[in-house]
Amino acid sequence: MKKIDIKGRIIPQSSKWIYNWLGIPATSPQDISSALIEANGDDIEIYVNSGGGSVYDGYEIYNLVREYSGNVTFKIIGLAASAASFICMAGNCMMSPLAEMMIHNASTYSEGPHQNMDSTSNMLQITDHTIATAYVLKSGKSEDEIRNLMENETWLSAEDCKNLGLIDEVMFGEGSANNSNPTPTLYNAISDDTLMSELEKCNDVDELKKKLTENIDKIFKQASMPIAVPINEVTDINKLKNNEEDKPMDLNTLKNEHKDVYDQVANEAIKNERERIKSIEDLALPGNEEIINKAKFETGITAGAVALEIVNAQKKKGTEYINQVKKDAENANLLQVDNVSAPENNQSEEVKDKESANYMANYMNGGVK
Repeated sequence: MKKIDIKGRIIPQSSKWIYNWLGIPATSPQDISSALIEANGDDIEIYVNSGGGSVYDGYEIYNLVREYSGNVTFKIIGLAASAASFICMAGNCMMSPLAEMMIHNASTYSEGPHQNMDSTSNMLQITDHTIATAYVLKSGKSEDEIRNLMENETWLSAEDCKNLGLIDEVMFGEGSANNSNPTPTLYNAISDDTLMSELEKCNDVDELKKKLTENIDKIFKQASMPIAVPINEVTDINKLKNNEEDKPMDLNTLKNEHKDVYDQVANEAIKNERERIKSIEDLALPGNEEIINKAKFETGITAGAVALEIVNAQKKKGTEYINQVKKDAENANLLQVDNVSAPENNQSEEVKDKESANYMANYMNGGVK
């Protein structure tokens, strides 16, 4: 029997590289499709621990499992929330007494004139009806009853799910599952769905690093929260904090309590700073030491910005040199000492041009102050 995991956020395949790079568990339809093809009709067990994610990718996973030719058994071993919950309706479903399910209405983001808002509202209502269909088909309950649970963002124990017909069996026996006071665990340093949605828009690693750096304070703050599900899917934060006071996160607390997160962020920051300084040092030219040192240790600007400052400085020096040459030439025509004319310069024009070019090069490289 083949085992398949649905862990972490439900995402489109196009975003999978971001989660892989960050080391964050996630599941795409392509993951499930490949696993089902490999199973080739054999019986499979799908282990679920997911807070949900993309509805449309959840639809695809549900349909892939429904049309699979072999026997399918879902085993909810942690959390099956949002999109992950209706995916579990695609086959025989078992649930650990130490697990939870959450069902709710779909949500999204919209902006623009009222026509956009009307359109978005209509889309969400259709989506809610479609999601409810999965629960209705599994449980035999009426859509009104299911929709009422969704409207109230309902959290369910294994026993609750069994009574509603959303699962077929409670694992490890038929005892009641009392999850009124779950023990929270750190889900991930990056648990904000909005932030993850922004990260999913990144096209390459450099853009991803930039976005992470911009949101580093938010990530540190989330890392201090002992949460088991995405923060915007939690209705009672105080329960998850076990009634502890919400203490602000600082670097010392992060280092002591979440050393792996601290080390990862610190190492990345050190690496980026070394690369920035090296890029600036590669631009070093005699006469520009002040610009280089200020960029390395004070302003923190990029190598590109440093290069622009150097170019502008060299242009200024060149202009000053040309103006000084003109001024010297004018003064030379007026200079007389004891009525004795200045000695003639018998050098050829070619020699004069060569000497001028050498002088200019020496000046541009800092040899002439």
